[in-house]
Amino acid sequence: MKTVKFFGAFILAATMLLACGDAPEVEVTTPEVQEEVKTGPSGLYGVDAEKSSIAWEGNMMKVAGTSLYSHTGTLTLAEGKIQVENGEISGGGIIVDMTTLATTDDEGNYDSANGKGRDALVGQLSSPDFFDVASYPTASFEITGYDGSSVSGKLTIRGVSQDAKATVTNMTVGANDLKLTATMQFDRQAFGVAFSMANAMDVRDKFIDDTITMNITLAGTAK
Repeated sequence: MKTVKFFGAFILAATMLLACGDAPEVEVTTPEVQEEVKTGPSGLYGVDAEKSSIAWEGNMMKVAGTSLYSHTGTLTLAEGKIQVENGEISGGGIIVDMTTLATTDDEGNYDSANGKGRDALVGQLSSPDFFDVASYPTASFEITGYDGSSVSGKLTIRGVSQDAKATVTNMTVGANDLKLTATMQFDRQAFGVAFSMANAMDVRDKFIDDTITMNITLAGTAK
């Protein structure tokens, strides 16, 4: 009987010592996060100038944030290439032929009878007052990045380069071809696209909105 009591006391003491001792370390592991592996076509796509285009829009005489009318037109690409990695844009760029500048807006926006027709507008936009096409026959956009929804890069107009972004509205990339549509806006004043305003009384530039919008359509073929 004494032996049983002694053994029971020994077990009780051992239990108390374990309870008062340091708790055993528990190793905590966190589940490993798997990075999404992007897959898709990769390669260089040459832009087909005949199947690609740029539609531009400039607003006139804005009152309380609303334009009374706008001029629209087109430009043709000289060349371009788009680099793709796993179905996403990784580089490339386009060159625009500024000598192809044309208008497409309604005839009611012009006063041909007084010498202010489409040709007069194209001549004015091509002059040194605006795009100075004779000195700068091309403009360009060099791609420097892509975040999944917009393409960032360097826009060069009249020899001036500025950061710019184009919002991608649709893109499909196949093994053999690429189709992309995007919208870009830029401040013409940042590129010197404006009346010289040499005369302090010349307020013509004030009637033109500073923002120009371009809707870009590109079609490319894998090289």
